[in-house]
Amino acid sequence: MLHFSDMLTFWDCPRALAYSLEWRDLRPDKAMLRGSMVHAALRDHYDGKEWPPAIHTLLEETLAAVAVAKREDAERVNSDVLQAAEDARKMTQAYLDKYGDTPGVTLATETVLTDVRIAGTADRIFVVKEKGILVEYKTSERPPI
Repeated sequence: MLHFSDMLTFWDCPRALAYSLEWRDLRPDKAMLRGSMVHAALRDHYDGKEWPPAIHTLLEETLAAVAVAKREDAERVNSDVLQAAEDARKMTQAYLDKYGDTPGVTLATETVLTDVRIAGTADRIFVVKEKGILVEYKTSERPPI
């Protein structure tokens, strides 16, 4: 399955996509971890659950994986992981402050295009004043204002 970011990489340089898929760095990426935490927390919130446990669960799982790997740079990686969790908490709260109680849905879709399955998710679709608003949770940037 290709993600949208993979398609952008392919359009820019097909060889870069091949290399990235073959030689992915297994080190936890702070931005990707933060994004996973925010998406999990918001999913839990909109499913009617408390959201902080989602961030805590991913934090604990990642710290445990770093410990098992016995990485030489474990101290720096742990620091990055803890910072990602703190950033995720702040970012999740910012999204909830802006959109929290607005009724909406999450919409997943997929299609096959020339024998390649492409999937994606619209993080949240709201209806406000009879207009649809599509919200894509951007977790690589600052929270919404």
